[in-house]
Amino acid sequence: MSHAERDAFDTLFDHAPDKLNLVKKVDAVGRTLGVLSPPAPALGPGRCDPPVLRRHRLFLGRAGTEQLAVSLTLPVSHPERDAFDTLFDHAPDKLNLVKKSLITFVNKHLNKLNLEVTELETQFADGVYLVLLMGLLEDYFVPLHNFYLTPDSFDQKVHNVSFAFELMLDGGLQKPKARPEDVVSLDLKSTLRVLYNLFNKYKNAE
Repeated sequence: MSHAERDAFDTLFDHAPDKLNLVKKVDAVGRTLGVLSPPAPALGPGRCDPPVLRRHRLFLGRAGTEQLAVSLTLPVSHPERDAFDTLFDHAPDKLNLVKKSLITFVNKHLNKLNLEVTELETQFADGVYLVLLMGLLEDYFVPLHNFYLTPDSFDQKVHNVSFAFELMLDGGLQKPKARPEDVVSLDLKSTLRVLYNLFNKYKNAE
């Protein structure tokens, strides 16, 4: 085989066999966390060009020196759709990885108040934990008269989530794509969007 026909794996096997385990580990992480896009349709007479794709990457933290992330791909012809739409539609098996990372993130901070989250879609639905989490992340006390600590109606829960969204805007975050009503209605996708935005900004906060 000429040198022109050799590739990175030839070099790896010949000159760096000690790196094989690292490659295998990275490949295993990729297979676990990566999302495979459906194959592009074959082109033929009268067929359209394949759609232009946009890649999303949900960064979930690190395992040692490696980044853990879910990679997602969707056509740019659907600009209103985001990584979570793709995650739910094409890779529901990856949801637990995303949820586990977000639960670890929120509990890191809520544990300071002796609070713990196990179910994202239900425990954030009344907005109380969202408000308290924002106070912890931004290092301030949220006056209790600004929200309902024990909301007992849909409207009170919507008030709490809306107030948490205002605190997010004050903290420099973009307006959440989710609606407060969707979070209160136990829409997991909406809750994940909100929490991932917090994670993305405050993942290094102590």
